[in-house]
Amino acid sequence: MRTRLDNGLTVLLEENHAAPVVAFQAWVGVGSADERPEEAGIAHVFEHMLFKGTERRGVGRIAQEVEAAGGDINAWTSHDQTVYHLVLASRYFDAGLDILADAVQHSSFDPDELAKELKVILEELKQGEDNPARVVTQELFATAFTKHPYRRPVIGSARTVAKMTREKLLDFFHRWYLPENLTLVVAGDFQAAQALEKIRRAFNAKGGRAAAHPEQSEPTQAKPRVSVLKKDVHESRVTIGFHVEGIRAADTPALDVASILLGQGDSSRLNLSVKRNQQLVTDVFAYTYTPKDTGLLVVGATLQSADVEKALRAILAEVYRLAYEDVSAAELAKARTIIESDAVYQ
Repeated sequence: MRTRLDNGLTVLLEENHAAPVVAFQAWVGVGSADERPEEAGIAHVFEHMLFKGTERRGVGRIAQEVEAAGGDINAWTSHDQTVYHLVLASRYFDAGLDILADAVQHSSFDPDELAKELKVILEELKQGEDNPARVVTQELFATAFTKHPYRRPVIGSARTVAKMTREKLLDFFHRWYLPENLTLVVAGDFQAAQALEKIRRAFNAKGGRAAAHPEQSEPTQAKPRVSVLKKDVHESRVTIGFHVEGIRAADTPALDVASILLGQGDSSRLNLSVKRNQQLVTDVFAYTYTPKDTGLLVVGATLQSADVEKALRAILAEVYRLAYEDVSAAELAKARTIIESDAVYQ
């Protein structure tokens, strides 16, 4: 059931009475790609701050109420969205809806809590610098994208995060956290008609025009780009990105299947050929990143430095084999099954 309320809020409801559980997700249509350069990381700061107190609930109250209901509450930030989610027993539907609606519409952004969370994020940034996987991924995006803000880490930088203020958060909140830029998804054990009326009352903020999403584009890449980082680590990492279109492109499902064939599961091509048979890597993977705008098909591996050239040749041979050799019916069926089972488990 899909409904758009008078104030612009989009509501998606799906009843599922298999278990007495209900899940809420509030999707806000803003992420790091919408940030101004000087506020890089602010969408992620919101992820940390939205459950820290509201006009009606003091600091720590939201966590106490969710815990008392045996629920789980959290959030995540991407380049294009910020998502707040809450799962709890369906008998606490009203409480869960009230908590989420209150947080998304009436967060207080307590200055003391903001100062604490900025320290947490700055420490997270420092830890990221010691995480080889994160360092390599950030370098990949910074190299693959020369103009598009996808090149910036979602978390921002120490320079911009350290300068965050309550005033900046309020300005960002009033620009983006408006009903027309919000989608509420509710799935689980409830009656849709009754739930919709409760949602109308809970999300009663006045409508308004959210800020316009900036026009973003990435120039066509004419030749390969390479970046080499030297770090004091035990194993090397190789990551390769191929530009692909965004989530709405007709090729996206085929690319998802291709990434599974290449590097997801013990029987994937890269695992069988490069890891098991040739023993050139200790780990190998592939995935597609298809956000709103242009994305990447990513292939990567962990390996010994002495094997980088051989492994790179072997990995690329498997990738390019998809271009000239038909995929067997058995492989295709396996990939489809993996996609379907992942969807069911989620």
